[in-house]
Amino acid sequence: MNEAPDSAYEVGVVIGSYLPFIALVVIAYAIYHYNKKRRG
Repeated sequence: MNEAPDSAYEVGVVIGSYLPFIALVVIAYAIYHYNKKRRG
């Protein structure tokens, strides 16, 4: 773990750990926006 050249590896791990949550929020917002627009 301490052999990482710089913070790029740490940023990658953080993004990888948060990506599923972000994707879930984006999908939920897309469904909400779609339903809201469809109802008029």
